Amino acid sequence: MPLTVAEALGVYPFSQSRVIAGGQGIDRRVTAVNVMDAPDIIDWVKPGELLLTTAYAIRDRLDQGPEIIAGLAAKGCAGLAIKLGRFLDAVPAAMAASAEQSGFPLIALPFQHTLADQMNALFPLLLDSRPSDWVEWMRRSQVMTTLMHEDLPLTEWFVQLSRALPCPISMESSAGESVVLDGYAASRQGDRFPVRFHDHEFGWLHAETEDDAIRSDGVPLFQQAAALLGWRLNLEVAELSELIWEQMRHPQETVRFARELEHHGWRMPGRYRLAVSWIGEERDSRAIGAPPAISDRPGLSVLERSLRSHPRLRMLRGSHFRSDLALLSLFDVGQTADSGREIAEFLGDVQRQVQPIVDRPVAMVLSDSQTGDALSLPEAFRETWAYAQSYPYPPNGGVAFRRPWDLADLFSGMPVTSQVALAHQTLGPLLNSDPYSQELYGTLRTFLESDGQPAVTAKRLYVHRNTVTYRLDKIAEILHCDLRRLDTLLLLRMALHFWEGNQVRAGA
Repeated sequence: MPLTVAEALGVYPFSQSRVIAGGQGIDRRVTAVNVMDAPDIIDWVKPGELLLTTAYAIRDRLDQGPEIIAGLAAKGCAGLAIKLGRFLDAVPAAMAASAEQSGFPLIALPFQHTLADQMNALFPLLLDSRPSDWVEWMRRSQVMTTLMHEDLPLTEWFVQLSRALPCPISMESSAGESVVLDGYAASRQGDRFPVRFHDHEFGWLHAETEDDAIRSDGVPLFQQAAALLGWRLNLEVAELSELIWEQMRHPQETVRFARELEHHGWRMPGRYRLAVSWIGEERDSRAIGAPPAISDRPGLSVLERSLRSHPRLRMLRGSHFRSDLALLSLFDVGQTADSGREIAEFLGDVQRQVQPIVDRPVAMVLSDSQTGDALSLPEAFRETWAYAQSYPYPPNGGVAFRRPWDLADLFSGMPVTSQVALAHQTLGPLLNSDPYSQELYGTLRTFLESDGQPAVTAKRLYVHRNTVTYRLDKIAEILHCDLRRLDTLLLLRMALHFWEGNQVRAGA
């Protein structure tokens, strides 16, 4: 049975002590006995420790006594026993009042016995109180280990894991959201333990308890539970990736597909954007639905890790499914004012970060906004991949960004010479390489991508709206056009589309 302060007070010579204050807390559990010999003891104590002291460390700062008592109580210590008569003759009334208020046992030790005498008397009781706990901890550990061989749906598996622990548990995702696996959302009040598998971080396991003894002695169990959960979630991701990629290539009977997704505990976002990424020299020209052949798994691992760690993409609760050849990502845009442009910019951040690491081109294509259940995934993938085959990438890499409809796409069959001529005729001086022309070109590009809204353009360029207005006036003056006219905006959009696409073809 666990040793309590009340039971310790029945052991000679600790029985010669007297409780000065905080007697209502004598049922606190004692897991260890330690000596308080440092003024900053609060930074080092552990829950369940019974502290013995001569008060030497605090004799010159007794005015801080109430804060020390409150801090020890908050840390979950079992009590503080002071040997009076050497460095301290009496406990200050303020310290006693703090102990009484906190329900924290404040004990006066007998002068005639050394601290070593007290510790030697209490150690055997501590040892006797541990075996039953250890046996129980070992039993729980073994139960958790057997879960590695249980082929249960994720939610049911998590229920079994929770039952093997001495208190309820919950999970918080790496994005800071509660993951309800057992109908129990994370309160974030208890201790938390990282859930990871190798370099894949899933979030945190919360031990939902205020019991100091469980929080102290149960640490190894919670660490084991977090490690097991990381292993299981990694297995789920691998199996789910295989399932989804197989469905992308060879759509199967929809009811069976939905049942298997439910088995893996994966829920489809109500509104999402789909991104397909791969590593290689060029896009594969094979049949739609087949991922490119030029790719490599190590590079995809780096790419996936970077996508998961990007702070803004994490907020979109991205789900990433990797095959040997490509990476499929889904981003939840249900709660955002989604234009797709910001997601494309975030993907571009990752692209620029990863390319120097893998020393290979990183290609990405982002779909338009999709709505529906998981059964709509294959068609969304095929549409996105078809777009990747025909869309010219922006200069210097970038992300192919599919809009539901783009006027310029209707003219993609124009001869290349005609496209270049139209771009030169329409954009004129903005195509020069000097910094000022490039600044105006970038402003025009962002303005068109922002659907002709100066305020949105200013926000994306991180400049004042008046600056954007000034630049747009200069563009209109240089190009001899009226940016308030719809036909002008459509013509400029086509010209940009043709110019950037042909710059890529020319290797610019």
